[in-house]
Amino acid sequence: MALGTVTKIDPTNSQFGDVTEVETDDVYPYNDPLFKEKGIALGDTITFDISYDEKVPTATNLQKYVPSERLINGQVDGPITSVPGETI
Repeated sequence: MALGTVTKIDPTNSQFGDVTEVETDDVYPYNDPLFKEKGIALGDTITFDISYDEKVPTATNLQKYVPSERLINGQVDGPITSVPGETI
């Protein structure tokens, strides 16, 4: 699963567009017939899978990203891990 941003939506058919992966800046086209129903908009952060079934890798399973929030009220021993795009 990857974290990315919707960077292009086809103005004539929102089923098609591009997403840019946060970690690598790689751009993947998407073809999602349910795009409108998912409530995703241009600039939204999303999670997605990358399918290598086609000649060009494609973003699939687009889902609106909902960050989890944890409140830490004390000393932390050991490393803290975050996903690109999250704030510590």
